[in-house]
Amino acid sequence: MRALIPLLALLLPLSLARPVPAQHGPPAPEPGCHVALSAAPLPIGEKDHFARLGGLARGAAVGIASSLLATATGGVVDLQSGGAPPELYKDPLKKHRHKLRDRASRIKLRVAARVASDGVIVSSRIDRARGKGTLHLAYFEREDCRRIHPFRQLAYELWGEWKLSVSFDDSGTYSASSQWLRDRGSAGSIEAEGVDPETLAYQRALRHESGPSIWKRLGFGAPLSGARSIGTLYRFDSEDMAALREGRMTLVLHVTRKRDAMYESVGIPMRVALPDGEELLDLEVIEDRSGPR
Repeated sequence: MRALIPLLALLLPLSLARPVPAQHGPPAPEPGCHVALSAAPLPIGEKDHFARLGGLARGAAVGIASSLLATATGGVVDLQSGGAPPELYKDPLKKHRHKLRDRASRIKLRVAARVASDGVIVSSRIDRARGKGTLHLAYFEREDCRRIHPFRQLAYELWGEWKLSVSFDDSGTYSASSQWLRDRGSAGSIEAEGVDPETLAYQRALRHESGPSIWKRLGFGAPLSGARSIGTLYRFDSEDMAALREGRMTLVLHVTRKRDAMYESVGIPMRVALPDGEELLDLEVIEDRSGPR
C-alpha cells in the first residue's frame, strides 16, 4: 500500500476552521461494551424542550428571512437572527459510498471510510430515516471499549431546500414562514426509565465522552431535518491503527428519530475491515445484536 497522507490533506483545498481536540474514551472493562449496548436507543429529549426554530442552523432560516425581508421592505423588517447558513463542504468520498441498511430501524445509509496516516475520515449520508433524521453521535469502538470520537465534523448536504413565504395581513403586518421553522432551544441529557443498569452505565459514559452531539456542533437547534450528509474525522494512534487493521474495532452511527413525544437516536453498529493494500474500509451492518461483536 502506498504511503498514507495526513487526514486533513484529504480535504484540501478546503479552508478548515481550527478543529476541536480529539476526544477519546479510556479503555475500561466497566461498564463494558458490545453491539447490544451501542445499538440501544439513546434518549435526547422531549420535543417540547426545543424552541420554534429547531431544525435551523444557528438561526440560518431566520437570517435568510431577515435579509430577504429587509430587501423587500427597504429595511423595515429585520428578524435580528445573528446567524448564518451552515457552510457546506465537498465530500471527498462521495463516489466511494456504498448502500447499507439497518433492518432493525429500517434506516438506509450510504457510507464510506478512508484511512489516512493519522486517522480516518467517514462520509455518512442518510438515504431514508423516520422524520429526516441526522447524525447524533458517530464513533469507533475497540474491543477493549476505548471509543474514538470525531474531532471535526463537516456538513456536506442538508435535508431539502429552505423556502420562505411572505404574506401581508389587513393591517400591513409581514409574516414569514419556513418549511423548517420549528421550536429551537436546548435539552439536557435525559435517561429513559426501565433501562437495564448495563445499558444505562454505557450511555452515561458515552454522553460524558462525546460532549455535544454532532448536529449541535454543526449549529443546528433540533435533532431532525438538519444535515443529511456529514463527514466525521478521527485521530488514531498506533494502537488504534493496529486494532483497525486486525479487525478489533466497530463503527457506530447514531441516527436521530422522533418517537411519540420524544427525540432519540438509534445506534447502527458496523464491522470494520481494512483489506491488505487498501485505504478504503469495508463496512457491514451488524444485524445480530444479541451479544459481543
